[in-house]
Amino acid sequence: MSLSTGAWRFALTGFLASLPITAVLYSPPNPIWTTGAGLVLVGPFLAGAVAATYSSDPGAAGIRAGFIGGLLTPLELFVPVFLGLTHPKSLFTIVFTLALAVGIGLLLGLVFGYVGGWVTATALSPGEPVRAHRGD
Repeated sequence: MSLSTGAWRFALTGFLASLPITAVLYSPPNPIWTTGAGLVLVGPFLAGAVAATYSSDPGAAGIRAGFIGGLLTPLELFVPVFLGLTHPKSLFTIVFTLALAVGIGLLLGLVFGYVGGWVTATALSPGEPVRAHRGD
């Protein structure tokens, strides 16, 4: 598995493009949503959109972007623990939270990757059916 494959390239592109959008939506005084929501929803959407532009599988790009977002989502919860400011209830709590975040990230990444691909395919070719992907 190489990061130079199309799906990983599109996933990293979508993830990095979602960072400024997430920062704006998370900006004080009244954040609209958490950083995790931006990373797990916007990143896969953009990854799927970019993948569909290049006739690649938007679901594969979205699920990879969701994986990256799912790994990084719990970090905002664990930073005080790692800095020693608070103590976790147990190691199980940390592992369970991380596994849950990654699982939800994979599922939402797949869904929002396909949504991003569908939006892009519809916008690029209105009135025509969505073309099949060529795969990676």
